Amino acid sequence: MYLQSDLLRVVSSKVDKDGTPHIELLHGTAFLIGDSGLFLTARHVLEAAQTSKASGCEPVIFAVTEAGKRTTSPILEYELAPNGQDIGIGRTAYRCDSMYRIDTRQHTVWREVLTAGYPEDAFVRDEVGIKTPIRAFKGIVQRLIRPGDLHLAPRSDGFELSFSPSPGMSGAPLCVPGRDGHLSVIGVCVGAFRSEQIEDEYTEVKSDGSRYFERRVRIVQFGLAEALFPLLDWRPSVLNGATLGATLGQSY
Repeated sequence: MYLQSDLLRVVSSKVDKDGTPHIELLHGTAFLIGDSGLFLTARHVLEAAQTSKASGCEPVIFAVTEAGKRTTSPILEYELAPNGQDIGIGRTAYRCDSMYRIDTRQHTVWREVLTAGYPEDAFVRDEVGIKTPIRAFKGIVQRLIRPGDLHLAPRSDGFELSFSPSPGMSGAPLCVPGRDGHLSVIGVCVGAFRSEQIEDEYTEVKSDGSRYFERRVRIVQFGLAEALFPLLDWRPSVLNGATLGATLGQSY
């Protein structure tokens, strides 16, 4: 299976006078679940894409088919997680088989996880459009995040990761190995954080009055992913009243 066929880019597109679409901006990553055009991404990715309408752009899904054809498809409808998590679900007319399945299990620290998406710093244009090579990460869940744990993301319910996903990878699937060649999705990557803590400072005044100053700083970086487990009973309108877990989940 071609990775870029079900791992999608959320972009803003403008159509010129002859009807040709042009990609203007990369907002983030998304991924197909199942074969009916349903996709998951980050809430803030969908919100940013919608704001592009004010400048005459249209939010679309950009994919590369298994045959290597680049294609765009409009976001037909979407809905945001009702509990405030940074997750959204949408539907597009684009179809292909997906290797992603929602994992219905709870997971904890030390769990080995992996992800892939489209980083902003690899976004380049060529004579036929854009290219954004996939970047992949592999690491572990190093802390469980519960609502209220993070000042900058107080409603997050998910995982602190041992790697920092690049900007542009918000909306990427956080996976564990699945069955039958599939990947089991346990969360959605939504950002990265960096903190600095001063551990020690030293100042020396020399005999000539000059000063020598030394500071040791500990820098901590980690990624953040929202867990899907709290949303298994969510009934988004795109699922016609069915729950996320019952419709798209994979039991073990």
